[in-house]
Amino acid sequence: MSETTIDSAEEQSREVESSITPASVPQAPSQLTSLRIEVARLDGYRKGLTALVSIVGVLITIGIAVLSWVGISGAIQGAVEDAVKVSLEAQLGQVVRDMDSRLNQASDVIGRAENAAGRAESAAASALDAAATAQAAQAMALALATEQSAAAGMGEWIVGFASPTSTDAALSQAALGIRAGYSVSIYKIGDFYVPAIGIFPTEDEAKIASLAIRSAFADSTAFYNLSVSCPYRQYFESGFYGCFSSPPATPAP
Repeated sequence: MSETTIDSAEEQSREVESSITPASVPQAPSQLTSLRIEVARLDGYRKGLTALVSIVGVLITIGIAVLSWVGISGAIQGAVEDAVKVSLEAQLGQVVRDMDSRLNQASDVIGRAENAAGRAESAAASALDAAATAQAAQAMALALATEQSAAAGMGEWIVGFASPTSTDAALSQAALGIRAGYSVSIYKIGDFYVPAIGIFPTEDEAKIASLAIRSAFADSTAFYNLSVSCPYRQYFESGFYGCFSSPPATPAP
């Protein structure tokens, strides 16, 4: 209800009161009371409406404040998110820089290790070359000494009394010398398994020994200088010495 309606009702109330005479009072008491009640009710409506308007204003003010706070909160949240993002980017950048630094350090260490390995490899190759040179010199010296010993008739001489091509045949021939009281060894010289007696320091001593050997059991004899024919020897379990011109690379089976 509007304020214009309320003012009109009050004006009608005053006109009714002024038109009432003492003579008419006894006839219209109920109308006046009813009018006053209506005025009071209308005044209550006005006050209620005014209070409602005030409440609505307060609610609007609160709503505006809430909306303002939401906006501020959004701004704050955005600022916080931006700050967190900047902080994370800074931390990630630092981590990347640390990783790059460590990778560079690792690369330096690897480079130094590779250089050291290269120097060690070069040193090992030089040592191998030196060892090979020393071995070659030793072999040359041994060959020269062997030639000189052979020329002078000295060395390690044996008297062979057979030359079969199999170990079984050589063992059978060796048994003849053993039964005659000699110590017999078998040497694989070239393609032959030679059962032989001795080692004698000179060829002359080997020749003297061969006379007794032929008279005891052998039909013929031959003389071998082991320094030349078998400079490196390796014993095999099948019962003979293998002869090599250089040290054998693998052990005997």
